[in-house]
Amino acid sequence: MATNARVIRRKNETFENLMRRFTNSVEKNEVRKYFMRKTEYESPSIKRKRKHANALRRMAREKRMAERFEARRRDALAEN
Repeated sequence: MATNARVIRRKNETFENLMRRFTNSVEKNEVRKYFMRKTEYESPSIKRKRKHANALRRMAREKRMAERFEARRRDALAEN
């Protein structure tokens, strides 16, 4: 879910830097992607494909994290 992108002007910060930080914040929070999805009709088959692709990405990330955890655990046990 997209969240509001908010930046607070820093002391002696130029407008260009402020806009750059705001743009990066918007991209990071996926606000633009969220609103594009809501403004354009998305057929049920496209929704399923998008959800499936997100699930595959999530599972791959979880697998990588589990492998890293196991490797660290093995290294810690080997040191002892």
